[in-house]
Amino acid sequence: HHLLVSGIVSAAGGRVSNCLAHPSVRTAQHDRVAKEFKDSLEWCLQHLNGEFRNVLKSAYDACAPTKYAKAPFETIFNEVAALLRHSAVRVYVMNGNSPIPSEYYEKGFNIICGGNTLGRGVTFPALHTIYYTRTSKKPQADTMWQHSRMFGYDRDPGMMSLFIDSNLYNLFANLNATNNSLIAQVEAGVQNIKVYYDQGISPTRAN
Repeated sequence: HHLLVSGIVSAAGGRVSNCLAHPSVRTAQHDRVAKEFKDSLEWCLQHLNGEFRNVLKSAYDACAPTKYAKAPFETIFNEVAALLRHSAVRVYVMNGNSPIPSEYYEKGFNIICGGNTLGRGVTFPALHTIYYTRTSKKPQADTMWQHSRMFGYDRDPGMMSLFIDSNLYNLFANLNATNNSLIAQVEAGVQNIKVYYDQGISPTRAN
């Protein structure tokens, strides 16, 4: 998906397309996932005119950009092929052990793998592809809200893809519903405002 989006952006004269992976708080997982992305890019290059082309065509047919022009498939394929051949899609690890400056992802075609650092005051331009699989035994609402900042801005909704499991999806949906309830109470002038979370979700750390 990220390669398709990068091809569409590049063909339209865009300067940046980002993909984000948040698998875990453990740095070893960040390195592992980064290697898997690099291996996948190498597979795409090796199967450029075979299986990869068919996969890219299926993704192209399902994609409906609203901000970027959708060039003909052959144009997009050639853009993606050039990105792969020139190793223009870069993979970075971003965590406490490997901080990277914003200059790395403010332009170009990037895949960033990391942990909590991704959600602390960081936003990513043109973030269209997200893999969010980080789980917690005791989820905290404030942490989940903080992580929501990693979802970026200035995106094309027709090219957006979020890969997340059902439990995490439900968690974010419940937190969003709670937030909407809080806003509604304030707008209605309720004096004794109440906030309820699903069982197992804490508003903050115990301390």
